Amino acid sequence: MVLRRSVGFPEPEEENDDPPPVSVLAHSSDSGQAVVQTQGNQGAVEKQGRIPLAAAKVHANEGQPPARIVVAGDSLFLGNSAFEAGANRDFANLTVNWLLERTHLLEIEPRAVTEYRISLSRSEMTSITWVLLLLLPGGTLGLGLLWWRRQMKRS
Repeated sequence: MVLRRSVGFPEPEEENDDPPPVSVLAHSSDSGQAVVQTQGNQGAVEKQGRIPLAAAKVHANEGQPPARIVVAGDSLFLGNSAFEAGANRDFANLTVNWLLERTHLLEIEPRAVTEYRISLSRSEMTSITWVLLLLLPGGTLGLGLLWWRRQMKRS
């Protein structure tokens, strides 16, 4: 998330016996701080500890299908420039599939394999072949012989 904001939700009231649970999807570390911006760009710490950054809730009324909602404390992480960064694409796909109750699609999809092509001329290919077949093994052998000869002179 780029510009993180905390996601707050009310504590369950005593009057409601069975409140719908709120699932925290992402939170800060144990040393997180929620800072309130005041005048003059001074900040005051409002909350410390684990601060929820994304949450989900299912709410059901009698006689109606359940309503699902996902709230994230950032609007930029699903923008065009950040959509491919990290797991933002996976999070968006999983969120939409969960909201639409497509449980059979709730899995992380595999990444496409990126293929690279190296274009070399005939002379470049020949020089790389000679380096790999002769120069590297020959250089290793030469250094080994020099080291062995030096060790033989010492003893």
